[in-house]
Amino acid sequence: MKSVLADLPAAVNKSTTAIRNRLHMASLGHSLVADEVYGGHLVAAMNRQALHACRLAFVHPVSGGDHVFEAPPPKDFAGLLTNMGLSYN
Repeated sequence: MKSVLADLPAAVNKSTTAIRNRLHMASLGHSLVADEVYGGHLVAAMNRQALHACRLAFVHPVSGGDHVFEAPPPKDFAGLLTNMGLSYN
């Protein structure tokens, strides 16, 4: 099975975005790893959908200030990438 690491868009509502991205990728024939609902295959290294928000940014609605939050991939996600021969950033 060939795998890729995709940079998908985010939106204001995190749960809606996750479902939309899962459905869109599945409709293209590229289901997420471990997403059994939309046709993804389970792998030993991942017991959840292979989604990770590495960067979230928004303009605060009151102050107008820019807010940026970044997070490294969780251990299971990083391990999955390594096992698949993929790199992150």
